[in-house]
Amino acid sequence: MLEDTMDRVRRLTDNCSGLQGFFVFHSLGGGTGSGFGALLLECLSMDYGKKSRLELALYPGPETATSTVEPYNSVLTTHTTLEHSDCSFMVRLGMHINTLPSCNPNSRKLDG
Repeated sequence: MLEDTMDRVRRLTDNCSGLQGFFVFHSLGGGTGSGFGALLLECLSMDYGKKSRLELALYPGPETATSTVEPYNSVLTTHTTLEHSDCSFMVRLGMHINTLPSCNPNSRKLDG
């Protein structure tokens, strides 16, 4: 699976006239997001060492956790991804539950 992905990345970068870098979105809680995402960042680091690698890492929150191993996967994957990314944006899943306003505007709220 990694070889196929890297082949596609190579084809896309070959057709790019001004490649600046890569932006990788993945989850660190487990599954393919943590393991495959870390491996992909490592391969991008090896093959495209001078290009920027930005990472948006989604951490599992207590509101959304579905497995007891998610915190362990997150800690182990963080170490690997931080070695191979230039800048990491870390977002906790579930934090939007208490911070976003209601998405049901009515005419009184819109009129002022």
